[in-house]
Amino acid sequence: MSAKTINADIILNLSPVNNIMDAFKNFGIREDCNDVIVIRVIELQDDEDVVDNVVKLVGTDSNLNDQVLFDLVDLKRFKKVYKLNDAKFTDTQQNLSNLAIGACILRGC
Repeated sequence: MSAKTINADIILNLSPVNNIMDAFKNFGIREDCNDVIVIRVIELQDDEDVVDNVVKLVGTDSNLNDQVLFDLVDLKRFKKVYKLNDAKFTDTQQNLSNLAIGACILRGC
């Protein structure tokens, strides 16, 4: 782990830079954000209780898959965060995913 808590480490590992404050700024909760993805690290036997608690907290759950995530992405912000503004590529889901993963690998996740 790079951060002091598992929660901070998850957010840090989403970031293309090793600065925890930048990671929180880019991947933490903002007041203007309507969509939230909840990640909870649990023991396997606690799985059902967690789903019930999350549904109570946010009201609804949805099936999370690659297409749902891609539809939620602000492409302009995504390109800025991962420093892809000058890259010549198509905005396909697979291509953007590969570039984001590559950025995280290059920074030493």
